[in-house]
Amino acid sequence: MNLEERLSQLYRIECPPSQTLGEYHLGMLPPEEAAGVGQHLAHCPHCRGEVETLAEFLAAEETTAVKPTWLKRVRTILAELVPPTGIGFPAEPALSGVRGALDDETQLYQAEEWQVALELQVDDPVQKSLLGIVFGPPVTAWQVQWQQADKRVWQTAVDETGAFEIPNIQPGAYDLILRSDEAEINILSLVV
Repeated sequence: MNLEERLSQLYRIECPPSQTLGEYHLGMLPPEEAAGVGQHLAHCPHCRGEVETLAEFLAAEETTAVKPTWLKRVRTILAELVPPTGIGFPAEPALSGVRGALDDETQLYQAEEWQVALELQVDDPVQKSLLGIVFGPPVTAWQVQWQQADKRVWQTAVDETGAFEIPNIQPGAYDLILRSDEAEINILSLVV
């Protein structure tokens, strides 16, 4: 090892480690240790520069960071099929206007405070469509996604009455996903 390499090892030997300088800047050091680092910074331009660089970096991070208020958490709810009897179910009177009472043609799904009624319309052996209506607390806007094997087949919106229609359904297994700003309701493995 030559003299230059030895001197480079001694360079800033009395300076506190970078982690200590960072903890000093963030106010995380005990008072007696912070006082010693403060005295060192008064005389060492290298450490002072390191702390200034850290302060600039942290200030830039604060301005570019995503604010937590911008992130709104959406609940994902797996809907459950309500037995066809509907006895004691609070939404049953509301369904009386949906092509009759609950029967084999209408399926009712419960997803926390929302209910989704689905009815498959068969106009002829080839042409099928799904009619749906959402009951429950109002949300900004439900978007309906009809997908098969994680691939979107049809997308529509729920109208102001809570109703939606998915036309031209081919036989198969599908997932129905209703999304809003507040929740996402998943009705999985619907077989047509």
